[in-house]
Amino acid sequence: MRAARPVPPAAWMLSGAVAVGLAVLGVRSIAAHGSSAFYAQSDAFFFRICARAPLGPGRGFAAVGQLSEAPYRYGRIGLPLLGWLLALGRPAWVGWPPAVVSLGAIAAVPGLGAVVLSDLGAAPIAAAGVLLAPGLLFSSQHVYADPLAIALLLLACVLDGRGKRAGALTVVAGAILVKEIAALALIPWFWQAIKRRDRDACFSAAAALVPYVIWSVWIRARLGEFPFLAHTYSRTGALALPFAGIAKAMSAHTPGVGAMVVLTAVTVVLGAVAGRTARGTRIGQLAIVYAVLTVCLGMNTVAYPLECERVMAVAQVFAVLGIAVTVSGRRRHTVVSSPRSAVGVGAGRDAADHGLSAREHAL
Repeated sequence: MRAARPVPPAAWMLSGAVAVGLAVLGVRSIAAHGSSAFYAQSDAFFFRICARAPLGPGRGFAAVGQLSEAPYRYGRIGLPLLGWLLALGRPAWVGWPPAVVSLGAIAAVPGLGAVVLSDLGAAPIAAAGVLLAPGLLFSSQHVYADPLAIALLLLACVLDGRGKRAGALTVVAGAILVKEIAALALIPWFWQAIKRRDRDACFSAAAALVPYVIWSVWIRARLGEFPFLAHTYSRTGALALPFAGIAKAMSAHTPGVGAMVVLTAVTVVLGAVAGRTARGTRIGQLAIVYAVLTVCLGMNTVAYPLECERVMAVAQVFAVLGIAVTVSGRRRHTVVSSPRSAVGVGAGRDAADHGLSAREHAL
């Protein structure tokens, strides 16, 4: 029986250091403004409303004159539901748990990235590079879903790379409930399954979408609209044809659009480089997938620089890790995942290790 792979010390060090830093900043913010400081932005404010009644009919939104936002916001139920559970279902207590989960997810990202790199034979400490993603650290100011979605996708990569397919699919399903763009993580696997004509693999990946589909149907029955089709300003115009959103923002002379153009270009280039240097790994494939999403952001996303930075964070994190696989790698890996693998990045490491050992023995 294969021995469990240990978590590299660098993973604990990175996550621990980030956690301490975030805790200090969080305590200072709470001391000055209370827990409400984490909900001063609209997305965070709506998360708290959802967390107070995750199965409710949207009365909290009606109370603040934003009932039309309810279907769209309830569609991303993962973080609010976690907050509600940690608050033991008490609405008065939900101010703290979502903030703790959000900050914990940010701290977990570099640690999980270090585990991914270690499983691929690269230097785990190189995962510190993910902290250069502007949107990741910016998310520490308020409660957002993006860090949790990124952390869950990285955890799914770790689990699948270690042969725990069912666990990986379960985590992906949870990530989709946190933020629907997590479903894009299944695209490379679907493509691989189609090329192999593996029906079982397709059905396994599709199973990760079932919880979100069921939840969307519940929202449609409860609130009158599907979350991904909700007629709200936040959703309408969030995505567009490639480069259309940027072009529209530039023609409208939107403040800060120049910085967003530069950030988009950097993200796309990093994604392309990661896809090339880490080809054959899911990390490289996901870097490309989310880089493509970056150029498909609509006017209603590009017009808000901080929002745009957050959305790009997932592409930047996978791009940095993909580049680190080659730049800091102790040896080159060609990762061939199992036909039943979901989003794995480490499959094939044992074979590579065996080949390396054989060469050393021959020498």
